[in-house]
Amino acid sequence: MIFLYLILTFFALGQEPELVANETIIVESRRNMVIYVEEPVIDNSSENISSSFDRASIAGYINAHAMLGTVKNKFGTYEPVAMHTERIEVYSSETIKYAYDECNYKRDALACAVKNDHYLVRTNININDREVVVRMTLYNSRALIINSSSHSSREIVKWIKQQAVSSTSSKSQAGIQTRLQDNNCFGVICDNQASDQIINLTTTSIDKPKEEEPLRFAMPPKLIDKNIHQASIGLFMGVKFD
Repeated sequence: MIFLYLILTFFALGQEPELVANETIIVESRRNMVIYVEEPVIDNSSENISSSFDRASIAGYINAHAMLGTVKNKFGTYEPVAMHTERIEVYSSETIKYAYDECNYKRDALACAVKNDHYLVRTNININDREVVVRMTLYNSRALIINSSSHSSREIVKWIKQQAVSSTSSKSQAGIQTRLQDNNCFGVICDNQASDQIINLTTTSIDKPKEEEPLRFAMPPKLIDKNIHQASIGLFMGVKFD
């Protein structure tokens, strides 16, 4: 009766009753798997080895190799990722703003990955005069490491032995040899004359002094595209996603 009275009152005043509906928030979840590729962290302690490379190649290789992973199905066995997601969305620091613009990925990318429920790949590159190491780590949406991979280039060293060898020759007179020669033969009678021949002796000596330290020939390591490629393959080869 009270409700009917209120309606009649509104009509009597020439106003329509205002109907208030309960607000409902619908959150649409993403069907595709999402991976964010963080900017690489480079630690270069060498003055001779360059750390420049195409940084966009990291996201490119992640996009190509992420399908190598597996996902557990309802039967407890693992199947290829392609059977559980239409595609894998891979974002870099330049493209993440088009998918998630409410979180500061440059300040704390892992916290944003937890908040937005997706995976994250972190790349660390260490460079010194002897070795270049590229290490990739895959985190899930709970900030737990589910896999890691690394690839390195090492210095190539060859040692060249060096040993001095010297030889000397000396010539000395060993003696005189006398020979009889038949000269001035008349008929059956010959006049034998003696002749002297000097005998010389040659001596050669070889001197091998103490061996010196070998020469070191080194080819320094380099940061090449293969390091990124192999680390990416190792990160997803056989990985088991949540």
